[in-house]
Amino acid sequence: MKSSHPIGNGYNYIRRIVGHHNIVTPREIQKIFPNVLYTKEELRIFLQTFPDENVFRRCCDGDYFFLPLPPKKISLWEIYKQNLELFYRKNDVALLRNAEAEYDNAHWLIIGKEPLRCSCDAQKKGMLLSGKAGYIPSATEVVFANVARKKIHGVHLQGENIFVITSSVDSNGNKICCGIVEGGISIRALSHSPRRETFDFAHTVAV
Repeated sequence: MKSSHPIGNGYNYIRRIVGHHNIVTPREIQKIFPNVLYTKEELRIFLQTFPDENVFRRCCDGDYFFLPLPPKKISLWEIYKQNLELFYRKNDVALLRNAEAEYDNAHWLIIGKEPLRCSCDAQKKGMLLSGKAGYIPSATEVVFANVARKKIHGVHLQGENIFVITSSVDSNGNKICCGIVEGGISIRALSHSPRRETFDFAHTVAV
């Protein structure tokens, strides 16, 4: 008898439903990030905490990417130094070096591949996230997802010249944005000076 929970049928079953390029497993993460090691208990917990059927079915439209986060916080600088070939050549090194590693340890992340557009007014009123979305991810989470998807599946999380705003800020309080430029991952600060009516935010699904 098949399990009613999707993970009970194995990761390959999940791949067939969400698409091969839309999920990576904990063991795949361990292969591409040499400093990421999950214990047997953590691997078991990932199996037990995979999104339930309701969440899973809402995210089977190909617009989301499923991946496990590391058991210990990893910095943007560490990801950058280990994967220089994947980054845009003109990145702000100081920004990468000083960005905080902001995320909760070792849990499933379901991150949107397309940005969530939001008006300034809605953002100010706290109306940014609704429906499927859970929270605005940090720059570390977005970059980690981009590197994982590129190294395992050969494609980035976002398209060329698409930037998303993260929850992270630089030393001046500017939001940190992540995008793809000339085939490389680019990190930059969003200046407060340009006035924009809408913003494109990174977003996740609540697990």
